[in-house]
Amino acid sequence: IIWNGRAEELDGRTSTLNPIFNRHLAPVVSHVYPKFELAAVKPNESDIKAVLTVDSFALPTVGSDLDLFGQDGHLNQHSAVVDEVRRELERRHNRGRDLTGKALEEHFSGGEYGWHPVNVRLVLAAMFRAGLVSAREGNVHYTDYTAPAAQEIFTKSRPFRRALIVYDPDVPVEPGELRRAQTELKVLFD
Repeated sequence: IIWNGRAEELDGRTSTLNPIFNRHLAPVVSHVYPKFELAAVKPNESDIKAVLTVDSFALPTVGSDLDLFGQDGHLNQHSAVVDEVRRELERRHNRGRDLTGKALEEHFSGGEYGWHPVNVRLVLAAMFRAGLVSAREGNVHYTDYTAPAAQEIFTKSRPFRRALIVYDPDVPVEPGELRRAQTELKVLFD
């Protein structure tokens, strides 16, 4: 292996690539993907469903390696990964850029990030639960994280890639407020 003008001889004492990668190529990752460490955790697809279904008191245990939730069960907006995604959403929103799941997945999976697509969906699902983002698929706009169709957008890859992630930095509305408003509107108009 030749990196940065230095040749490394492989010793041939292993038959799998993991030890070779960890010993010789892992240092290269930080040069190729300088922001990889923000979400350098093993992806767990079941965490996405958990973010959208567990009670608030259990949220600190979900995606804990990404520091998504504080001990109070609220989204940790000071988490490096949440802040990074929020800043990218704001940048795209302000410039009128593509905010589809596919565009966001490609952005955070490539470039300077190299994040696993499941981790991208997990962070956005946490932000959806907290009310920082909403999702639109077709003509339906989802704001309630408890709606099964909304959960499917984040738990399944294809619906996520098709969906539009709606971010409006000027209107952060708590999910509880949205549910109360929906209930009151149903009472008024039913």
